[in-house]
Amino acid sequence: MPTEHPKDAATDAPAFDDIETAAAKLGVDPDALRARCRRAAQRRGDAIVAHLGGGIVGFKFGSSWRIRFPRVWSAVDDSPLAFERKDGPR
Repeated sequence: MPTEHPKDAATDAPAFDDIETAAAKLGVDPDALRARCRRAAQRRGDAIVAHLGGGIVGFKFGSSWRIRFPRVWSAVDDSPLAFERKDGPR
């Protein structure tokens, strides 16, 4: 008989967030996040990607950016954090 595993919070999260949702999670303005994606954009084969740090990656789909958060980040905390450390300042 298969073992039941507790549902992981990250499995309910969408694969990509739109700019507005991602900006809210990060505590930044959507226009600032779009600009950051534009500055970090690199062509990878047929894709345009922007590595934003902390495992957060932007992907360009047509004229829109979509943001992917690392699975661990999404599972740990889905609240705005503006890149703050959870254990306080260094």
